[in-house]
Amino acid sequence: MIASSERRPAAARTEEPRARTRRPQLIAVMPAYNEASTIAGVLERLYPLVDRLLIVDDGSTDDTREAVFDWLRDKPHAHLISFNRNRGMSAAYYAAFSHLRMLVETEQVAPDDIVLTVDADGQHDPDSLDLLLRPVEAGADAVIAQRDFRLYPRYKRIGNWIMSAWASVWSGRRFRDVESGYRAFRVGPLLDALTYYKGYRYSETVEVAVILPLLGYHIHDTTVVDIPVFRSRTRMKDVVIDLIAMPCAWWRVMATRRLPRGMPRSLAYYGLPLFFAAMVVPLLVMLSSSIYLANDTINNYAHVWYISQSIFHTGTIPLRFAGLDNGRAFTYPYGLVPWTANALVYPLLGDWSVTLFLVLAGVAVAGTAMVVRPQVRDPWLMALLVANPFFIDAIAGGQYAFLWATVAFFGLVWAVERERWLLAAVAMWLTASTHPIEGGLAVASYVVFCLMFRPRSRLPLLAASGAALVALTPFAYFALRTPALGERSSQTVVLSVLQDLPRRGLVLGAPFLLTALAPMLQRHYRAIGTGFLAVAVAIVALSSGFVGSTALAQMPVVERFAGQGSYYGLVHRSTNQYRGYLRSSDFAPGQVYRVLSPNEREQGGYILLQHQAVLANEFFSESQRRGNWSEAGYQCYLAAKRVDRVIVERAYNREFPTNEQALLDALVARGLARVTYRTRRGLTVYDVTTFRRRIPAPSSLKECTTT
Repeated sequence: MIASSERRPAAARTEEPRARTRRPQLIAVMPAYNEASTIAGVLERLYPLVDRLLIVDDGSTDDTREAVFDWLRDKPHAHLISFNRNRGMSAAYYAAFSHLRMLVETEQVAPDDIVLTVDADGQHDPDSLDLLLRPVEAGADAVIAQRDFRLYPRYKRIGNWIMSAWASVWSGRRFRDVESGYRAFRVGPLLDALTYYKGYRYSETVEVAVILPLLGYHIHDTTVVDIPVFRSRTRMKDVVIDLIAMPCAWWRVMATRRLPRGMPRSLAYYGLPLFFAAMVVPLLVMLSSSIYLANDTINNYAHVWYISQSIFHTGTIPLRFAGLDNGRAFTYPYGLVPWTANALVYPLLGDWSVTLFLVLAGVAVAGTAMVVRPQVRDPWLMALLVANPFFIDAIAGGQYAFLWATVAFFGLVWAVERERWLLAAVAMWLTASTHPIEGGLAVASYVVFCLMFRPRSRLPLLAASGAALVALTPFAYFALRTPALGERSSQTVVLSVLQDLPRRGLVLGAPFLLTALAPMLQRHYRAIGTGFLAVAVAIVALSSGFVGSTALAQMPVVERFAGQGSYYGLVHRSTNQYRGYLRSSDFAPGQVYRVLSPNEREQGGYILLQHQAVLANEFFSESQRRGNWSEAGYQCYLAAKRVDRVIVERAYNREFPTNEQALLDALVARGLARVTYRTRRGLTVYDVTTFRRRIPAPSSLKECTTT
């Protein structure tokens, strides 16, 4: 530490021989713009306390430059850098720091020397230098003085608090006075930060403050110093610039600190942000729709609506969904917490609340992935996470419950790794109750992994698992007894689950795989990233209908994938072609309907439910029974489900070219069924009551088979 009695003129100090244990040089940097009345006095007080002094005249229009020239005459260790025009404080600092880099390269300055930044207007009292230097000598890489705001008006204090809070968000550490220009830095960390610094107007202070912690340097900012003079030249425009500059500084560090091999820096600055902006566009398109149509979305709209109706009209949460599968369907085959939370805000936002919760689920998956594996905060790894075609499929395909289960699963891993066992038990319950099959399998797999490779955690983990398992008993019952599974053979159910496991597993395991493979990804990022991007673009284009008729779309593998995740709502709006039928004399609340609609636009069934109709099945694909029928098998099915009307949408036959409508038309020709409603847009309603009443209802739907 340098005490007051040890302070001697710089000229005398520089004559001392530099030993290995030399005292670090003190280098003061002072930007100045139109400070003719104060600068000479500040320089006179500061010069004896430092080894070097760099003054930057930022294109002053008064006599500042002349005052500095007069003062410099007998000051061999002071140097002036002049701008012909005003370029802003940030440019002034950049010029001074660049000069320091040159001094380091010529070995006139060492990386462990100390840089002080001091204002020329008298705000920064040189007598406080000791307070700034103590934390640096104790090991801090930088010190930002916390100003005593006794002379500052209230609006400046509030503004500084907001700026400091915003800087805390982007730096990952708390700041108390991020705008303070009275600072001390080790030269090495400062020049390291300069690599990522741009600076505009007054943004230098906040940019460097954000950059240093991101690079792993320690900042001390609890030293309070007196500010004898209050002066401020910042305008609202400068405030806006600083607010924008901080996330930009964060981005430059995050995107270029671990720049993958062969990737140009310009791609990090411009290409990567453009990619993330492009990924946000589909989310905004989804949010622009009250009802977003995709493979699995209507199931969520219907359940949230029904739960909300029950809560606010009867004050209960029903166990069964009266309008689905003749009232045999469970209200919560999954999604207890997210559906119920969504139902509570449904009266305020309507169907759009479901769209919002779906988008929030996708964002939450990305956010919790960064929490459970901080390495994924690297934008290059995050780009692979969000470009994962299966992650895109989960969001755009409407996998609402699966996405929220994934969020809970990441919370489980986080809790176990930090040995927070109560939270781990809650996260297990949330994961499996939100999606009993895929979430339950994820929990089981992770518990087995921990039992094998985390022996210290075995007993508390088993205790947490036992508590969660007891609480999950009702949900296991719901999952196993829901008609969509109960009516299918065990083989069909197992094959369906196995088919989904790779897709869902690569979403659940993405942050862990990316972290483990990060070194390899860094080496081969160009090829891997290009492949991810190409597949993601192709899948979105095919599944949204942009390229629906190309030869590529007809390829079996592509067609199969696209068929499992159709994103119709990205390019189409939800329409109500049932409006006329609901006003017709044929429609009656309480009738049982079999609705044949494309898998990605099942809003017709939802509309019927809202008008107190009953559907013969659930919205799950396993419950739809799409296929070719024999007459006897079809009659058996209609009788078992007590179907009154079959509604066929024209688009259904394009997606599922089965014989069902032809069979219905044949029944009409024989007088066993009749057409009760038809529109030019391809909606046809068949009354099948005569046909299905010709046989007694079977005791089990498994007696009815397609051909």
